[in-house]
Amino acid sequence: MTPRKILQRVLDHTLDHMNQLEQWTDWQSDGVAPQPTDGWAPSGTTFDEDHVPLSEVELAAWLWRIDRAVDLLIHRAAQLTQSQIMWQPPDGSWTLHRVLHHVARWYAYAVWLDEALPDDPKARFVEANQRFLSCVAQLEQSPPSADHGFYRNAGRHFSLEEMIDDVLAAEKELQTTGRLVPAPPEID
Repeated sequence: MTPRKILQRVLDHTLDHMNQLEQWTDWQSDGVAPQPTDGWAPSGTTFDEDHVPLSEVELAAWLWRIDRAVDLLIHRAAQLTQSQIMWQPPDGSWTLHRVLHHVARWYAYAVWLDEALPDDPKARFVEANQRFLSCVAQLEQSPPSADHGFYRNAGRHFSLEEMIDDVLAAEKELQTTGRLVPAPPEID
């Protein structure tokens, strides 16, 4: 397991997209074409330090950094107009709306490190299932307001029922084949 790799990628990813947000607003208002900022390593690259164990204190520090970066991104995004958020770049790249949903998915990935699942496969499944059932029960009891929702890859909206169907289909696939096909990447 490489928790440092995950944490570093989530932080770098958030910071890159914060920079993208600024570049997109300059692009809209001044016609200044953006410059690539992807300085972080691809997910297939693993560094020696990625394997170093992570203490509770280090994890708390990483999660604080990620939370702070996400807070800054949210604060900046909240200052944008709907027009700025929905603006379609002339080259067909993502709107800021889609970028922000993309970042939210990465952030959710890191949050689960705060409550790691057990190593034992059976205990891992039981715990993951319990967490899922608890979240579904909470959402059914107190549905999110109209200005909240669930989003798939690429910022596509979906319902609680569709989420449950997806999880049940994945569970059936695992039971039938013993494997789970990875989710498609976040591209069109």
